[in-house]
Amino acid sequence: MRLLIAVAFVLSAAAQPLPPSRPKELQSLVDRIAVAPPELGADILLRLIESNAINDRAWKIELLDEGFQLATRARYPLPITPAVERASNTDSDIGSIWMALDQKLSGLTLQCRAVRAMLATDKKKAVDLFLGIPLPQAPGLSCKDPNGYDPTEYYVTLKEVTERGFDDRERREGKPFALLERAIRSMNSPFQVYPALELILDLRNLPRDQFAALVVAYSSGLKQLYTEDRAFSSSTGYALFQRLLRLAQICRERDISPHALIDAFHLLCQAHVRTALPGKR
Repeated sequence: MRLLIAVAFVLSAAAQPLPPSRPKELQSLVDRIAVAPPELGADILLRLIESNAINDRAWKIELLDEGFQLATRARYPLPITPAVERASNTDSDIGSIWMALDQKLSGLTLQCRAVRAMLATDKKKAVDLFLGIPLPQAPGLSCKDPNGYDPTEYYVTLKEVTERGFDDRERREGKPFALLERAIRSMNSPFQVYPALELILDLRNLPRDQFAALVVAYSSGLKQLYTEDRAFSSSTGYALFQRLLRLAQICRERDISPHALIDAFHLLCQAHVRTALPGKR
């Protein structure tokens, strides 16, 4: 009996005319999303919004929220990158996955796309969605793993949210800065070291005290990282060293001591050596 009632309710709802702002062909496409893999369903919904095919504000919010929730079920939560150059060959499994996810189909990328689209529609809702994204947590890797992870999208979107998602009262209360500081201090993987550093460099025009606090938060985050060899080796290199030197230079220009930053990176490298070469000190 309950099933019959439910079917009758669905049929009666379907019989109601669609609002003029919800074209029948678009509604038909949206209705079929449920049968698609979650990452593809999320991508289709986001493409509809990004193409400006939907004008109904309430429907936009509804579909962006649905796309965000679908993204949480994506098979690959984080963008995957080749850990070594030869792994980028598309003849390899990891190379094929990397190329496929370059179409922006990882869970994190889809969630960030939903947040950025929501910023143009409902800023408060965009902030709420972003707060629903867990801090990037890269799985542990062994030396045999050919892949790495790239959480850059999280930090790029974090910057947009802090710049566009808060009103004047929330800014006076320090909410955007608190969100920045928390994310930077909470780094948990070497894969976050470079994108978090780029975020700080992009924010170099913050008031001196706030910029100094972000440098302290970054230094604190470096000290607490677990440095397995594969993650460390594939996420550090000459480009990172160059950007660290640039940050140290900016600190000196703004009369901020870079010593804590330098010491933290030194400790990170020491921890990596102890992990990679047991018995070495």
